[in-house]
Parts: sequence; structure tokens; C-alpha cells
Amino acid sequence: METVELKVALLGRVPLFANLSRKELETLAGICITKFYEAGDCIFKQDEVGELLYIIVKGLVRIEHKSHYRKRKVLALLAEEDCFGEMALIDHESRSATAMAMNNIELLLIKKEDFERIAFDSPAILMNIIKLLSGRLRQANREIDDLTFKSVQGRIASQLFKLAEKFGNIEEDESVTINLKLTHQEIADLVGTNRESISKAISAFRKEASVDIDPQGRYRILNKELLRTWMK
Repeated sequence: METVELKVALLGRVPLFANLSRKELETLAGICITKFYEAGDCIFKQDEVGELLYIIVKGLVRIEHKSHYRKRKVLALLAEEDCFGEMALIDHESRSATAMAMNNIELLLIKKEDFERIAFDSPAILMNIIKLLSGRLRQANREIDDLTFKSVQGRIASQLFKLAEKFGNIEEDESVTINLKLTHQEIADLVGTNRESISKAISAFRKEASVDIDPQGRYRILNKELLRTWMK
């Protein structure tokens, strides 16, 4: 990102920096470092010491966690204007997850000491941090609810709705296209199940015409109400 003006415009759209003054945004823009990663690059690894906050300018980032048994769970797919890595800066613990570039990406980086200096002088940033962490806690609670009370098919349907909310395009026929190309294994890693369960569920959704896959390999929700019946 070449100019301060472009950085200021982007930072102003990032929820963590909502309601900041123009002067505060310019100060942030002045300390941001631009960095590029290629598809498949590891941005940081689980259990590393966290020293940077990351803001996505372009591209997609996958946040994933591996258990002691080496099982992988994808926690989030992040896109432009999302930030990540803030937890380790706040609690001074090691990284709780790994961040991977899903395609060629551009990031803005803020060093820990710079973030702390600005955040502690800004009530708006402190309030936004509380809102951000509260939102992630609510999301974790929803995932616990899905794991506890929903069938595998219900969890897959729920995940498709989450992806549609973040990456969906509404078509003329009111169907929703999820503007991502995801394999069955990638969806399995998001849901916390195996690829075979995803294949069976997607086949059932397609058979009843609640979900389809377009020629570009993107999922389409054709009938929201029908798909929601799997979540009950």
C-alpha cells in the first residue's frame, strides 16, 4: 500500500479502529509496515511469541489450530479489512493458532510496542478491542452450541450460512453464491468433521436442491428455508 492516504482509508474501515479521529488514523498509518505473502506461506505459527498485529489489505487468510493429537480445525477465514493476531498482543501469551496465506496477499503490520502505545492513549481502540473479543467469544459459544446440539449435516448447513454471510453474493434469482472455491476437505476443517461426511451431506443438499455447486466450483445456496431445516 503505497500512500498514507490509502492506508488511512483502509484503517478507517477496520472495525478495530472504528471511530478514531483523522489524526489518530494518520498516526496509525505512519507506523504500519506493508508486507506481501504468497499462497501457502505461513504468516505465523501456533505457540510462537506474538509481536505483530496484522491487517489484511488484499487476499484471504486461514486461521487454524492443531490439537495435541495433530488434528486440525480451521477457526476462521479472513478477508480484506479483517485484522488478526491481536490476542497475543493483549495477553502477552504465545499464538493460539497458525495463520496461513490462502492466496497472494498484502498485509499491514503494526509492532506490539507501537500498538500498545497508541491503544492505551485511545479510549476508542480500547472499546473496540472489547467489542472484538466479545464478538469472538460469542462466535465460540455458537460453535460450541453447534457441536453440542446439531447433527453433522446441521453443522455443515450452519457453516455454509456463515460463509454466505461473509463471502456471499446475492443473485437475481435470490440464491446466494459463496465467492470462494473450497474443497470438501477445507469445509471439513471448518466444521470439525471428515471429508466423507461433507461429501454425503453436500450430496443430500444437492439432491433436495437446497445447495448446488456452480461451474467455477463455488457453493450456491438455492433454498435457504430448506437448508435451515437441517439445523433444527
